[in-house]
Amino acid sequence: MGGKHFKDDEAFIRTAIREVKRLERLAGLTVDSRVLDWGCGAGRLAVGIREHFSSGRIGDYHGVDVQPDLISWAREDLTAPGYRFTCVDVANGRYNPAGLPERTIAADPGTVDVLY
Repeated sequence: MGGKHFKDDEAFIRTAIREVKRLERLAGLTVDSRVLDWGCGAGRLAVGIREHFSSGRIGDYHGVDVQPDLISWAREDLTAPGYRFTCVDVANGRYNPAGLPERTIAADPGTVDVLY
């Protein structure tokens, strides 16, 4: 689902944790952060957050993507307190060419600490 570089579940999780560590270093990500993951796909970053932080929690994780199948999977398998997923019908040449031209970020001003 994530491309050739995700040959197995361990690679998927390992790269997810690597991204979380990078966001800790570069963006100050903590368990209290409010994260907007624009283009979240199947929620790889959400998986990394759960695996990296011992509590598995985050202040707010909002995963957004244009692919309904991936968002449906994430909603079923990853939704928990502090984790939510939204499908948006935004045009994307590769994943949603018939989508709307709208480019509004699905968050109110001041409600996101980390945009990924």
